[in-house]
Amino acid sequence: MELILISESKLKVMLTPDDMRLYNLDCDTMDSGTAATRRAFWNILDEARAQTGFDPGGEKVFVQLYPGKEGGCEMFVTKIGGTPPTKGRMPLPSPPSHPRKNNPLGREHVYAFPQLSYLLAACRRLNGSFTGTASAYEMRDSGEYYLILSEECPLLSEYEGSKCKPRETPYILEYGHCFCRDAIRVLAGLA
Repeated sequence: MELILISESKLKVMLTPDDMRLYNLDCDTMDSGTAATRRAFWNILDEARAQTGFDPGGEKVFVQLYPGKEGGCEMFVTKIGGTPPTKGRMPLPSPPSHPRKNNPLGREHVYAFPQLSYLLAACRRLNGSFTGTASAYEMRDSGEYYLILSEECPLLSEYEGSKCKPRETPYILEYGHCFCRDAIRVLAGLA
């Protein structure tokens, strides 16, 4: 394993195929969030702290993974701030920012928008006709905007809204910045 401290808030980890076997990791399944994967991730960060001084200190981190040509992987770990967790070392996903009364199973419908103007236009279109709950999120690192709805809304594709996969929702809830909790009503007035 090779560790390169890029900055105080960013670390590059290069894992060889042997390292992947040692930590029982597979680059294709590392984003699954299993307990074993989290444990391996924190073991790698413990090693990084010992060798480079890089320490998230309970902050939220953003991890980018790239499979290596020889079977290993490159991992970039960036501290993105946040409040330290009160228990354990892994930050827990943020709770949903809107009630699930219309959506008791918690199956949010997430739509990504490449620009804020598309999101605002979509909210203006839905205002008055959409009866569910809606929250708007921004992913500051990618510049994308998300609308998280309690009900499916296929017409959002007309406003460049692309439906996200359900497995992306926890990531958006945890690392995205919720900038509007009553998104349709509030943002419709800005469009």
